[in-house]
Amino acid sequence: MSRNLTLALLTIGVLTAFTASDALTTLQEKFRAGGVFRAEMDHSYRDSFTGETSLTKGTIWLAKDGYKVETSDQTIVVHKGISRVYNRSRKQLILSNYHPEEDDFAPSRFFDNDGNAFTATDRVVDGRTSIQIKFTDPFDLLRSATIQIGTGGLPLSIAAEDQADNRMTTRFNSGRFLTDSTGVFRIDLPSGIELIDLRDN
Repeated sequence: MSRNLTLALLTIGVLTAFTASDALTTLQEKFRAGGVFRAEMDHSYRDSFTGETSLTKGTIWLAKDGYKVETSDQTIVVHKGISRVYNRSRKQLILSNYHPEEDDFAPSRFFDNDGNAFTATDRVVDGRTSIQIKFTDPFDLLRSATIQIGTGGLPLSIAAEDQADNRMTTRFNSGRFLTDSTGVFRIDLPSGIELIDLRDN
């Protein structure tokens, strides 16, 4: 799994320089109302230095204050400032504090934009809305991003570039907002797992 899926979700902060587009504002309102978006996910990360691309397939659940990624070998949950990574083959659960400044994935940084300074503009082509995002803070991990929104108002993909020209693309398939999100951030663990707690004391 690529390094940018190891941690997740930007925590809530104070926004000082944000301009929302109409499409992004509408999507943000769904998350702020408690919506949880579930989709099958194809994620790629291209390293600009080596030219190598890593691919990850799985299922993703997005919410205003956390998200969960489930692949064939791992489950990653970030919620309430804690990252939990469960490795099935090793039967390990790793707990750590979440540090948003190290995260270059987190779709929630767009859907609940607090703490990020960026501008967003819409462009509609063939019924699909493309949201162009430019980060205004030169020290932000990301430089720019594009979110594609389908005719039903659901996110189809997010493509982003960081300050080192690394490129991340996440495509969402069969996406929908859940009517019942109870237990989304729970991990069903077998008995006899090894717990590795890396949280700050």
